[in-house]
Amino acid sequence: MNISLGNLNEDEITYELQKIDLGISSVPHHTLGKSGSVMAFLSHGVPIAAPVIHYEYERFGIGII
Repeated sequence: MNISLGNLNEDEITYELQKIDLGISSVPHHTLGKSGSVMAFLSHGVPIAAPVIHYEYERFGIGII
């Protein structure tokens, strides 16, 4: 489900992030520190699922952490 909340102020963003059980990111695990949305999840105590890419494996190369 894709819900657009429009422009929110800081308190409204915090309120919405506190309702989340899990954050999902398409940013590979090794670059999570460069993502503003991932940092927002982490600063609000939201666990994150992110792809882990194993370059040494060809068949099963992608997982999540």
